[in-house]
Amino acid sequence: MERNIGVVYIIHRDGIPLLTVGLSGSSMSSIPSFDELFGGFISAVNTLIQQLGHRELRSISVEDGLLVYSFRDPVIFVAYTNDTDSERFANYLVRQVEYEFFQEFGDVIRDEDIFVRPDLFRPFRLTVINLYEQMEQIERQFPRVLDFLPEFVPLHYIYMITNLGTDMTKSFPEGTIAAIRRLPLYFGEATDVQHLVAQTLGRYLGSHVAVDRLGDFVVTPEDTLRLLNEISVCRYDRDREFFDIPICPECRGITADEPLCYFFLGFIEGAIGNPSVEVKETACRARGDKTCRFQLTRTERRV
Repeated sequence: MERNIGVVYIIHRDGIPLLTVGLSGSSMSSIPSFDELFGGFISAVNTLIQQLGHRELRSISVEDGLLVYSFRDPVIFVAYTNDTDSERFANYLVRQVEYEFFQEFGDVIRDEDIFVRPDLFRPFRLTVINLYEQMEQIERQFPRVLDFLPEFVPLHYIYMITNLGTDMTKSFPEGTIAAIRRLPLYFGEATDVQHLVAQTLGRYLGSHVAVDRLGDFVVTPEDTLRLLNEISVCRYDRDREFFDIPICPECRGITADEPLCYFFLGFIEGAIGNPSVEVKETACRARGDKTCRFQLTRTERRV
């Protein structure tokens, strides 16, 4: 599916345009004279949202499309799309741009002399275009990948998730335990990232295996139990709505202060595939509990 993201704006919170990057031929990308006016408008809206007590604005609907935002002080990132179905893609794009921008300019962005150096950010234009093209390529290869990703994960980890997810789907269930046990080798001390990737991989695998085995039917907790039992011994308490994995391959031999079986957490989320059902690990053998327990909680449907 081709995404029509017309332009990305990078704007200082004071309304000063830092960079405008045209992407897919939108007419907006050929009107640089609007930069200062647009920058002032975006800055004013961002300030208003914060004064109203909100952390940040996510998007604004305009007559012919959407303005999708990300804000990391002191910079505002905006993507314009005339395709409302591309909002999630645009949101991921601006967060990737934000991440790479601060990787490159985080040490200088608060210097006062950046405003008299208009050429400072110009080379970053190629980075934005490259990010856009890479994300389009990933989505073409893995059309549903954005459905499984958290709010943000760096692009190189998205490649890892899609590649590992594909391999794990092909080798399920025989290769699943070995793949889970290998995950720490990729991350070293970056445990937060490891947990994020593990949960996303679990979602990806759970969803794909459920569709492969059960088709497009609604997946019940009992269906999910049968899938889990292909990986490890598991039981489901229907009355109290939790799964127990007493012999958990994810945390075997590990000691921790908090539950850490993020892969199984994500697997249950992905298999059930219902955004109104939240899953939380409430007990974990890694912290001395007798079992790894995953509690289901039914909430109002999240939008």
